Amino acid sequence: MYNSNSKLKVFLKRFFRYLPFVLMGLTLIWFIIDGRDISIDDIINYSPKEPVAAAFFICVAYIIKSLSLMFPLKLLFLASGSLFSLPAAVCVNLTGMFIILNLQYFIGRFSGNDLTQGLIEKYPRLRYIREERNKNTFFFSFIVRAMGILPCDILSLYLGNTRMPYFQYILGSMLGFLTDICFTSLAGHHLNTPGSPWFWLTIIVNGCISIIFIALYALYRRRSIHKV
Repeated sequence: MYNSNSKLKVFLKRFFRYLPFVLMGLTLIWFIIDGRDISIDDIINYSPKEPVAAAFFICVAYIIKSLSLMFPLKLLFLASGSLFSLPAAVCVNLTGMFIILNLQYFIGRFSGNDLTQGLIEKYPRLRYIREERNKNTFFFSFIVRAMGILPCDILSLYLGNTRMPYFQYILGSMLGFLTDICFTSLAGHHLNTPGSPWFWLTIIVNGCISIIFIALYALYRRRSIHKV
């Protein structure tokens, strides 16, 4: 009886470890067979007209995004801004981000330890991230998202695999994405009038905010080095 329970635990552990990667592979095959890139128009055209169904559709698109690593996250921000009123678009995008951050965190967490080394070899900037993240995990989780210096997918997998405390990870990440979600949703709300001042203003302001966060983090690091 003990041996059967032990074998079951080993099987379930391996099953849940490799299941996300099987799903990623199947999603990738689907994209290859489909033979075309996903665009904002595709998302909008496939979305149901009924608002609740459309919100559910966008959340499903976030799940596909978390498993495929194929199309840019901002496409979903923009599409939501185009489909819904601004407050509703922000709520839908925050819900989608919460889904995607959790899925990728736990995929990384239940993956083998060799995932971290593989990610570092492919993205050398993670070596620097590894040194910085232990100083202030909440602030680190917030600022790297706000700066956007690494793809969301890769960073979430890495932070999950290196066992960053969950609540600091999710709270810092959500706050870090907040300004990007708000301003990109606003840009999507004016997507049908790309020549309008509102469209370009939101893009410029969002870019400036990212630069400000980068400057603030550089200042923070300089002061930390001087204290040492």
